[in-house]
Amino acid sequence: MKFYFDVDDTLYDQFIPFKKAFIEIFPKIKTLPIYQIFIKFRKYSDKIFEASQSGQVTINEMYIYRIQAALKEYYLEIDEAHALAFQTKYYVYQQDITTSNAIKDILDLLKDNHIGIGIITNGPACHQMEKLRRLKMSNWVALEDIYISSVVGYSKPDPQIFNLITDKDCIYVGDSYENDVIGAKNANWKCIWLNKKGLKAMDIKPDYEVNDEEALLNLISKIVKEYAQKM
Repeated sequence: MKFYFDVDDTLYDQFIPFKKAFIEIFPKIKTLPIYQIFIKFRKYSDKIFEASQSGQVTINEMYIYRIQAALKEYYLEIDEAHALAFQTKYYVYQQDITTSNAIKDILDLLKDNHIGIGIITNGPACHQMEKLRRLKMSNWVALEDIYISSVVGYSKPDPQIFNLITDKDCIYVGDSYENDVIGAKNANWKCIWLNKKGLKAMDIKPDYEVNDEEALLNLISKIVKEYAQKM
């Protein structure tokens, strides 16, 4: 058995650096529902991601588009300079990311039980590797078990990124229904959906669903215990 994890909003809370950057760059509109704007921001980020990977748009164009589009849903328009200023601060605050106690407990539990741990993530390699470094993931994950879309040439939800992995009996853990659940299940993997936003699954269902990290810890503890009993 081996567990593979998504990074953004799974191993750390992506909303924390977003909120800090938003309040600093847009102090006059901080009374808006920032978490809802963050959800829109993630939606538009996913929407344009493939175009940025293929070179149809530049990285800066992606950065500008996703915050502009999110704010436009609240009838607010910002210029490109403010969009890039927000991205700069967002990146700065991402340098302070940490894993929660529950996530650390999950990783320690797997390591202590000699269960493999890997990463499958979308994004630019330099950014994703920097996040993993900040999260001290080398304590639990070997470099050869890290699969980053910009390096391997496939992005979630394309099942090909999962098919690169030859390990048997893998379980994928992620927060995105579109990228993580659909991608993993189309690759015939088991999947745990960390559904923090309380969304509804469509036709494709995860094997397990939890709403917070403590529930995820309890679930993985149960899976590990059952696995040990079979060995």
